[in-house]
Amino acid sequence: MNHGGNWTNGQTNFDNFFQGSLSFLEITTGEGWIEGLHSAINSVGVDLNPKNWSDPAMVIYFYCFLLIGNIFIKNLFMGVVIDNFRQMKEELGGFLLLNEMQRDWVEMQIFMQRKKLKRVIPEPENLIRQYCFKLTNDPRFENFILFIIVLNTIVLGLKFQGQSTSFETTLDVLNNIFLAIFHLEAVIKTAGLGLFYFKETWNK
Repeated sequence: MNHGGNWTNGQTNFDNFFQGSLSFLEITTGEGWIEGLHSAINSVGVDLNPKNWSDPAMVIYFYCFLLIGNIFIKNLFMGVVIDNFRQMKEELGGFLLLNEMQRDWVEMQIFMQRKKLKRVIPEPENLIRQYCFKLTNDPRFENFILFIIVLNTIVLGLKFQGQSTSFETTLDVLNNIFLAIFHLEAVIKTAGLGLFYFKETWNK
């Protein structure tokens, strides 16, 4: 102060009732209260230079208030708000007069209506088409195709400027092999599934 300085407290302080209430509100929210905690720990007295860890007991005070104000009071308030919201939702939805079993039944009906039905594809009678059908529905076949797709993507990403002719030829051969596998997959799936092949998004 002799050199023209002045005391300025941090944003979180307890200089008056209004500022103290604001500081408590800030602690309750759980955001930005660490600065106030450090100021309280280092505080010595009015117009006295702060000293590191002058009052360690302030840690317990701040943590206790945070525990009670933030975790208990705020969560209790939120619980009341959510409970009232649920009750209003039941009143608007017509569930208020239903018992627990009736509510479960209604919720199950709503869930069943939202559930998409799985298309059952009939198995063909032709022996070759039956084999193609079983191969198409085999998870190992699908995983193999996915592996080939990933491998094809990696091979496509290997091209670079200034590559040798032999390397370019190798990539072209690999791409042709992948192309043949994809064509074979389309033929097998078309033979096994028939027109249902075009009804699956993945095949499209």
